[in-house]
Amino acid sequence: MSVTAHLQRILVAEVEANRRAIESIRSALKQPAKLASEWAHGKPPAARAAEVMGHINSARYEWLVRLEVLQKRPFVMWPTCGIDEVERECVMLDGAWQRVLEAMDDAKLAMSVRYHSNEGMPWVSTVEEIVTHVLNHSTYHRGQISMLVQAAGGERATTDFIGITRRSGMAGGSDGPGGPVETGNSGAGAIGGWPGFDAAGPGKSVTA
Repeated sequence: MSVTAHLQRILVAEVEANRRAIESIRSALKQPAKLASEWAHGKPPAARAAEVMGHINSARYEWLVRLEVLQKRPFVMWPTCGIDEVERECVMLDGAWQRVLEAMDDAKLAMSVRYHSNEGMPWVSTVEEIVTHVLNHSTYHRGQISMLVQAAGGERATTDFIGITRRSGMAGGSDGPGGPVETGNSGAGAIGGWPGFDAAGPGKSVTA
């Protein structure tokens, strides 16, 4: 699998993870409002969860500006807006990032991009480094959203990559977004019998 194809696959999971995170925030916002807390930056947990999702959007937008895909706008680190607006922007950004990666190949991913940080410092990163950072940044903050949603009494979402892509190991189980598991002569999975992966063997189990 090429680097481009690998990042495209992660982005497919990212889109689904964002959808699930937003739905979990909605479930938290429907609960009786919890008191503001210091660890939620002085806000009720559900409100802070929506703010964190807005922050994910802001970062994803800013990096598209640096890639000269979107027009510059005032950068707001922690935007305060309703969950409907957060969702609309998230869907727009999902589409924008999908189009960026659809136009990529490994040679383009290796190209350098010059940009300035929000503090005005000049930096250089490859496109691959930028895409990888954006995906990791979103994952990090969705973890925060999960904790905030739980604190608010909402329903936490499974947004881990493996939780979105894995398939049932039971006979007749359905395949997920990653497609069927390939098997070799050993009966192990796609890793081909590499110790510690798949086909755990008697008395062993593989858990997330």
